Amino acid sequence: MRAAGERDWAPRAALSLAAASSVAWLLRRSLFEGRAQSFDAALYARSLWGLAHGDLHNPVFGGPSWSIHGQLALALLAPFARVAPAALVLAVAQALALGLTAYVVGGGFADAARAHGRPVWLAAVAGTLAALGAPLVANPFVFDVRPDLLAVPLLTWGLVRAVRRDAFDRASLAALVAALAVREDFAVVVAAAMLAPVARGAGSATRRTRVGVAALSLAYFALYVRVLRPWLGASAADRYDAFAWSMIDAPALDGALAARGEIVFAASAGFGGLGLLAPRWALVAAPGLAFALAQTRLAPLVPQLHYAMFAAPGLAAAAVAGFGRACASPPRRWVAALGLVGALASFAVTSALPGGHRFRAG
Repeated sequence: MRAAGERDWAPRAALSLAAASSVAWLLRRSLFEGRAQSFDAALYARSLWGLAHGDLHNPVFGGPSWSIHGQLALALLAPFARVAPAALVLAVAQALALGLTAYVVGGGFADAARAHGRPVWLAAVAGTLAALGAPLVANPFVFDVRPDLLAVPLLTWGLVRAVRRDAFDRASLAALVAALAVREDFAVVVAAAMLAPVARGAGSATRRTRVGVAALSLAYFALYVRVLRPWLGASAADRYDAFAWSMIDAPALDGALAARGEIVFAASAGFGGLGLLAPRWALVAAPGLAFALAQTRLAPLVPQLHYAMFAAPGLAAAAVAGFGRACASPPRRWVAALGLVGALASFAVTSALPGGHRFRAG
């Protein structure tokens, strides 16, 4: 089995590394030669710099760094920020996170192909490219820099592992829970994941365990938002809450309806529509999609912003599950052709990578 696995890791690694290098270059160019697309880059770069140098007050935000989000994972990047610019550290970490996400999805496709006697190498390449070409997966990684996106490969790995093993085992649950240390809001994704369909394969967590993980994740989210954030900095927490509410109660701008249609199309046609073959897995992406669709303040820009990161892991897992179902069926060339057209169309219309309509050169 190991020998079979070794035949697909090399193309996945090559494509993922190439993508990560390209995105790192794009982000570095945007931050250091052009301009950041929002003030978030300054917020998170200052938080990382402060953590690396023992200063947990963020003057850009006007409060403690930890009162922006519960981003405990910043501690992993802090040593690098002592020897390199914090914004560059975030850019490289974010680019690598995209590469890892694509690598994981490519592995899920390869495993599904192997299980059904399909060409493994071709599936590995297709899955990796599909993840990079799916706008709601890749777009968040090219909009400024933030530590939040480190959670996406963790969540994707945990979900894809559950899809392939038909079980939420200890490793997959650990990956999902670890994402909470990246940003507290991912608790909603973890809770939704606990409702995903598994047939309790070997080592699967019991229903009681899954309910417990969902409840504890949501409890942590509530604890941070209602207790820890105000305790860390009451005035800063009030400002954050006011800003957060303004995202969904501001008057809708021109183009909001078109942007929402774009999100629905990208969610459906990304990955060639494979997620539609596994709708119960796709429900893991529902909270993230609902959040993106509910926004009014920046609605025309939402398809290219970072908010799709909450939907990306669920969309990726559903695509892997859908690919497995497609592999189990007799091949139909017209269906494959239709899926390819849909994937290319979603990339052309919504992707923020070079070649996509939402890519901003400069």
